[in-house]
Amino acid sequence: MKQNTIFIAVLLLMYAACIQAKPKAGHYDAINNMSGQALWDSIYSCTQKGYTDLTYKGLFTAYEKTDTDEDNNIIDMYGGCVFPLTKKCGSYNKECDCYNREHSIPKSWWGTPKESKQGSDIFHLVPTDGKVNGMRGNLAFGEVKDGTSDYTYNQNYRGTSDLQGYDGTVFEPRDEYKGDFARGYMGTMAKWNLKATLDAGSSTFTGEYTEDGNFGLTEYGMFLLMKWHRQDPVSEKELKRNDAIEETQGNRNPFIDYPELAEYIWGNKKGQTVRLTELHSAYGDEPYVEIPVLYAPLDSSIVYTDSACVGDTVTLCIRAEGDFMPDMQLSIMGDDANMFSVSPTSLTSQQLSEGHDVCIIYTPTEQGTHNATLVFSNGVGLKNVEVFIQSTTKQSCQYTIPDTLNNAVNDIYYDDYYLEVTNDNLHFISATCKDFVLYDIFGRTIAQQHTAQFNINLNKGLYVAYINRKAHKILVK
Repeated sequence: MKQNTIFIAVLLLMYAACIQAKPKAGHYDAINNMSGQALWDSIYSCTQKGYTDLTYKGLFTAYEKTDTDEDNNIIDMYGGCVFPLTKKCGSYNKECDCYNREHSIPKSWWGTPKESKQGSDIFHLVPTDGKVNGMRGNLAFGEVKDGTSDYTYNQNYRGTSDLQGYDGTVFEPRDEYKGDFARGYMGTMAKWNLKATLDAGSSTFTGEYTEDGNFGLTEYGMFLLMKWHRQDPVSEKELKRNDAIEETQGNRNPFIDYPELAEYIWGNKKGQTVRLTELHSAYGDEPYVEIPVLYAPLDSSIVYTDSACVGDTVTLCIRAEGDFMPDMQLSIMGDDANMFSVSPTSLTSQQLSEGHDVCIIYTPTEQGTHNATLVFSNGVGLKNVEVFIQSTTKQSCQYTIPDTLNNAVNDIYYDDYYLEVTNDNLHFISATCKDFVLYDIFGRTIAQQHTAQFNINLNKGLYVAYINRKAHKILVK
């Protein structure tokens, strides 16, 4: 669910003037000159440094350092309520009654007790309003489709997913903390190689920390977390929390210290080699960096057109949308590319920013299953985005003449077109171009045109003409 206008800039928010602890020298040396699986394994090793189990009971004490404002009140990441440290939940009746320890990665997803070490990792366990937490339950994070929310409180929503890849019920937190939750997920995954694939967890996690397993994320999970990571950059509050967690739990979150690392694992720089001398730190004073991102369609996603008869045409339209994208060229590639076309064949940066429909047109010339690839390309060195298309021809293309039609006639007159049959000739004239398809009594296609005028010689018999999908019986005597 989009909130008015979201200003997406950035991957990195830098606070040169703020005094922060920053990672100790050498803390991330292991990731230098690494890529792919070796990079992930190095990030994993960095998250182990200094770690001490707080225990589930110890989280409330830790929150006094990690999640309080200048007045020493708890910062509620769901409801936005103000809680004294003593306002811990027992029971609650409404929002802002009390706060509790929220597993932003629900504990039911991994099947181990909440007292386990991963079940008390403060990077994903945050203080939240008890009522809002209860309304979320163990739902997956996501973005809620307009008009489907059955619970709303202070920009938190519960309803049907609006994002490609998952159509279940989701919980959408406030915009200001979406990036915090995304990076909390990333850091927890890196620390534990977290499985979390039970229940709704399978929407987000694969449990496979390999390149083929998208380093733990499903396509939906990767799309969602990277979207929130980019839209909501690291804030001063998040930097202070990262430092305070190092004081209490002992380790740091690499994706807070170096937000750009996420691009090397799941994003636009996936597979590239990390150079520490070129990596932006969230504690530096570098300017904003605009990262080109194509949110939709997802790279390597698969779309399916409706089936079509040989010679017929079906159209499938998908949405293309991205931020800071250059102008893109669209083309069809693959063995069956001659049976497909795309419209439009180019999109401007502004069209992508606003969102634009892209239509795939499938016109089979032979029976079978046909595959092609829709390619989004550019001239500025960004990786191409490829969408795989799968289509089939219908097993039967026989048309049944509707019983509801009037008796067959020789001449048909309408306001803007008419059909005239003289001897063995059919003559069609229209004020504007129309889709004209003619079938014989057995359902075989005799003619197909998009035209305003058409003539054809016919043998004696009964025919059916479809004009802009309206059927007419025609008798040739």
